[in-house]
Amino acid sequence: MELQNLPRLELVRLLEPIAEARAQQSQFTNWGRTFSAHPQVVFHPRTVTDCRLALELARRDARVLRPVGIGHSPSDLACTDDYMLNMTSMNRVLRVDTEKCFVEAEAGIILTDLHAALEPYGLAMRNLGSISDQTLAGIVTTCTHGSGINFPVLSAHVLALTLVLPATNTVVRCSRTENSDLFEATICGLGATGVILTITLELERAFRLKDVHTMCEFDDVLQDLDTIKRSGEHVRLWWFPAIDRVRVSVANRTTEPKRNPKSSWLWDSLIGFHVLQFLLLLTRLARYSPAPPSSLFERLHPLRLFSRTNVLVARLACWLAGPTSITVDDSHRVFNIECRYRQHTTEWAIPSSAAPTCLSMLQTYLKAEQEREGGERPHFPIEVRWSSGDNLWLSPAGDRGDGGDGETCWIGIVVFKPYNLPTRYRAMFTAFEDIMTRHGGRPHWAKAHHLTPEKTRTLYPQLERFVRVVREADPEGLVRNEYVGRHLGIVGAERLVDADSKESMDLDSRRYKRPRGATQKRRDWRVEPRARTQ
Repeated sequence: MELQNLPRLELVRLLEPIAEARAQQSQFTNWGRTFSAHPQVVFHPRTVTDCRLALELARRDARVLRPVGIGHSPSDLACTDDYMLNMTSMNRVLRVDTEKCFVEAEAGIILTDLHAALEPYGLAMRNLGSISDQTLAGIVTTCTHGSGINFPVLSAHVLALTLVLPATNTVVRCSRTENSDLFEATICGLGATGVILTITLELERAFRLKDVHTMCEFDDVLQDLDTIKRSGEHVRLWWFPAIDRVRVSVANRTTEPKRNPKSSWLWDSLIGFHVLQFLLLLTRLARYSPAPPSSLFERLHPLRLFSRTNVLVARLACWLAGPTSITVDDSHRVFNIECRYRQHTTEWAIPSSAAPTCLSMLQTYLKAEQEREGGERPHFPIEVRWSSGDNLWLSPAGDRGDGGDGETCWIGIVVFKPYNLPTRYRAMFTAFEDIMTRHGGRPHWAKAHHLTPEKTRTLYPQLERFVRVVREADPEGLVRNEYVGRHLGIVGAERLVDADSKESMDLDSRRYKRPRGATQKRRDWRVEPRARTQ
């Protein structure tokens, strides 16, 4: 179909069945409810033609068309107030090869559904992150990772993919041997090269994992960190900084029968969710303790009692978890954990050799804050994982140009939002970023951070190569939103804005908003827009 010859009204007619218009209160909010946007229209494509039609409309209207999945990224990576392309209806498994161990699936399939689809074939993904409530394209374009010093980021398991190229609005296939530069720029490409349609992913035979959890002292873990990270195939740490305890998880492939810890109703329902969430709510008051006490009354001041609530919550969680536990189950059930509460989170990747000094510095900072009146009060856990190095252009675990082996330590920090109420976190995250930066840190692309284009160039030797491919693939910036421009310096279609309806991203407010005094004007996407000006 020659889309460029279709009248605009015909494009609109063909797109209306898959359109969710802003006039119908269209809104996008990420899972953590930390970022939101009000796109003028959200398209829900079911076919390749649907994607191409939406891209052609965006080109004519000079609008961003941002592909999006579940929206689990705790950043504005998916946000735009122009046009949005929700890919979750393109979720079919197209081909499974049990001999060569790979699957070809549409980009919008959710990992939970992919696990279920692979089970009858006796296949599974080689590694996973902490959740499966995300799309296949989402984990590929953000370099999502699991844990294990011999396992690379998940994007490294991509064998091939197809995408709609904005420059020509045609479908292109690429791999390491076909359109190789486009392939390299698309895996961990933040959705900047086009609309990904299908992904061919390397798998392995289905397997079980035996996961042994042990509670340890932080200082002991830090001293033996190199030994611990090599003690199993998939090792991860959950650090409770308020009490300096660490839950060490060591998981290995096994043929043992399934074995799950006895579930506790108190942990799974009453205490594990509701009581912990209420106590997390009290930690919001922890920073507002009065001056140092000079009397018994001041020692018993309610706000002073609240000042150590985060310590109480951490001790309760550790007590409920117990000193040790052993689980044997299907791989994806062991890899995944439950994200119980909405949260602010950020994660950085540092050279594995820098992990001991980095974690020690972070411990010193958090201890000082815990003891300081009005200081920051960390939640739990701080998650520590590892991955092997890779050669992906924008991978945080990729080549640093220093001749190292690329082994990477990932450190993630979290502040929960009990009952989705606002929670103070920026000062602690700023300090965390500073500590990570001192140790050669690179942020996880799916998470909020303050990396500038200038800093990005110093961290990624292949960035200029990436930028060249992106500009060739999408010269008009049709799929590049403000996130891509802010962190990579590649301006998208949002550089052209209506003079009377400028919208911008306020990183501190964590939502798209209009400048003060601007009118909230709702434009009907079906009506041809006024010409944009620089």
